[in-house]
Amino acid sequence: MKVNKIAIIGCGNLGTSILNGLISSEHYSNAAITATRRKVSSLEKYKSEGVHITADNAKAVQQADILLISLKPFNILEVLAELKPHLTKDKTIVSLATGISISQIEEVVGSDMSIYRAMPNTAADVKESLTCICANHAISEEDEVTEIFNSVGKSIVIEEG
Repeated sequence: MKVNKIAIIGCGNLGTSILNGLISSEHYSNAAITATRRKVSSLEKYKSEGVHITADNAKAVQQADILLISLKPFNILEVLAELKPHLTKDKTIVSLATGISISQIEEVVGSDMSIYRAMPNTAADVKESLTCICANHAISEEDEVTEIFNSVGKSIVIEEG
């Protein structure tokens, strides 16, 4: 089985909670996780735990298979536009932003990519999150993105509407 590399773009409160949950999970190697934040010094403690940390979103995207986009809704589309040259069809985008639809993301990055919306909560930190997930294609309980969120709590697949 392929070990997916995960990038968490924007490790504020929610991104950091997911990072903590993934680190405490037995499903993912810390070395397979990259975390970004403008103020990268806030992530310094994770470096000693084997997580890659950087302020360079493009570098993180290039090294990852699955991108958890944990940015504020007002800047997610702008950041995705900046990252578009580094987004290839083999990458999976997971937006954690409320109010930004899959179709809005597709307008920026194209519709040939796997795009998900996930609504976790900060209880991911202690593996108690309940995450609702939808995608621009059919997904199952064994889906790689579903597995990520099941490792930090429980997930359910819903329709976007």
